[in-house]
Amino acid sequence: MDEKDKAIKRFLARNIVEQAADDLPKPGQPGQAPRPAIGVPVRP
Repeated sequence: MDEKDKAIKRFLARNIVEQAADDLPKPGQPGQAPRPAIGVPVRP
């Protein structure tokens, strides 16, 4: 396997890891569903 193949595989692996990290929910990030505040009654 030559250096270009190794570089491509490294690049793809890094992209997969970063994509997986992006898929994890991060509290407080825009685009996430708002989390209800503790102690605030939720009325239907």
